[in-house]
Order: sequence, then C-alpha cells, then structure tokens
Amino acid sequence: MESSRTEARAGQLSMLTAGLAVGYQVAAKSLREGLFLSTFSVADLPHAMLGAALCAMPVVFLVTWLMTRFGPARVAPAMFMTSAVLSLGEWLLLPQAPRAVALLVYFHVSIGGALLMSAFWLMVNERFDPHTLKQLVGRIGASATLGGLLGGAMLERLAHFTNARSTLLLVSGLCLAAAVSTERLGKTLAVAATAPSGPTARARLTGYLWTLALLVACSAAASAFADFALKQAAVGRFTSAEALVRFFAVFYTGAALISFLLQALVARRLLETVGIGGTLAVPPILMVGLGTLALLAPSFVTIAALRGSDLSLGPS
Repeated sequence: MESSRTEARAGQLSMLTAGLAVGYQVAAKSLREGLFLSTFSVADLPHAMLGAALCAMPVVFLVTWLMTRFGPARVAPAMFMTSAVLSLGEWLLLPQAPRAVALLVYFHVSIGGALLMSAFWLMVNERFDPHTLKQLVGRIGASATLGGLLGGAMLERLAHFTNARSTLLLVSGLCLAAAVSTERLGKTLAVAATAPSGPTARARLTGYLWTLALLVACSAAASAFADFALKQAAVGRFTSAEALVRFFAVFYTGAALISFLLQALVARRLLETVGIGGTLAVPPILMVGLGTLALLAPSFVTIAALRGSDLSLGPS
C-alpha cells in the first residue's frame, strides 16, 4: 500500500514538473524573442544563434559531467534554481543595461531551455521502469502541453497589462516552482535499470544514434531557417517589445495546442496506417510543401504557417 502511494505521488510530481517546465519554456522563449528583436536588428539574429550554439557545447559537457558525478536528483533542481535566479537578476538589471540583458536572456533561454527539459526527462527515465513509464508518459505529455498553454497565456496577459520587463518575474517564478517540484521528485528517485550491453547491443545503438543524429541535424537546419524567416516577418509587423512578446506567446501557445491535438487525435492512427517510417516522413514533406509556398508567395501568413508546422509536428 505504501509503495502504491509512493508511485502515485511520483507520477503526480512528474506531471506537475512537466507542466511547470514546459510552461517556463514557452514563456521564456516568447520573452526571449520579444526582448531581442525589440533591442537588436534582425540582422544580428544569426550571430546570436551561432554564439548560443557555440556556448552551448561546453555547457552541455559540464552538465553531462555533473549528471554523471552527482546524479539527476541533485543536478536537475539546481539547474532550475540557477535559471530562476538568472531571470530575477535579468529583471533587476534590464533598466540599466537593456542591450546586454536582452543578449543575456537570449543566451540563457537558448542554452538552458533544452538542458532543463533534458534533465527532467532523465529524472523521469531513471525514476520509473519502462512498463510504468509507458503507462505514465501520455499523462506527462498532456500535463506538459497544458503547462505550455497556461505559461503562454499568462505571459501574453501580463505583457498586455504591464510591460515586457515584468514578464521576467513570471519566468523566474515558473522556474522556481519547477525547481521545488523537481527536488521533491528527486527524493523518490529509484535506481535506474541497467542498459543492455555487449557488442550486438552497442552496434545497434550506434546505428540508431547515427540515424537519429542525421534526422535531428536536418530538422534543426530547416527549423533555423523557418525560425529566422518568422522573426524577420514579425519585426516588420510589430514594433514594441510588448507587442512582440504577446505575438510570440500566442504563436507558441497555439503551436503547443495543435501539437497536443495531433498527438491525441492523429498520431496513433497515422502510426497504425503508414508505420513509424511513414509517420516520420510527414513533417519534412509538409515543410517542403509549405516552404515552397512561402517561397512562391511570401507573406506573414505563409511564413507563420511554415514555422508553426515545424513547432507543431516536431514534438509529435
């Protein structure tokens, strides 16, 4: 009986943490775009993207070493807490150094967002056995989507009634709540199952990783071009930081909602009909089609549809 209550509590904490983490991610990305594009020229965006990618590499190695040395139960809450403190510091410094803080927020969110989600999923994978996780992952995903919707909606309303700077407090608060929830989940962390070993298992894993790396690299390149095109179009339509923050909050929230609906209503049927290979081919085919349309008839709508399809289908 006690074991069942512990498992149920761990599942609830996983769902709560997923909602808070994705809510933070949606809010932070919306704020990142608004602050950067209202402070710098869109021509500076490729330099910022390249700089963030270069800075991410040593940070990833550091986090990987820390995870190996201390374990996700200790490192993940510390990462969320560090991010919350950084957001609070950015809120304090923004009036004195807007350009420096806008750049800092861009690097902070670009590098930290993916690492925080990876740390969370590493905790979940170590906490639950594969059978339990298979039953739980749908609820975790639904909670994450709900958190993203709420995070984006709260950020949009806060930017509407106050200003872009105030949204940094919301971002910090979401990250702080995720740190507390992650710390409580870490206390229930179980010993991870041993991964299969031997030459055959390693060979299969190596082939899988090469295929996955190629898929991720091609998808990331296409996403980067679509992302840049959308931001360039948004700068031409919205002028203030608040307007940009509100637009990206609505855009990212809408993409999260469409992604949830696709996973709930379409993904399973598509897998049963065309298999996993055919299902994986849908996002690139759609991006090629929408990319061609945006090239032949460039407009804010076609570019937004291109980037929206990437955001909606990528997680699915």
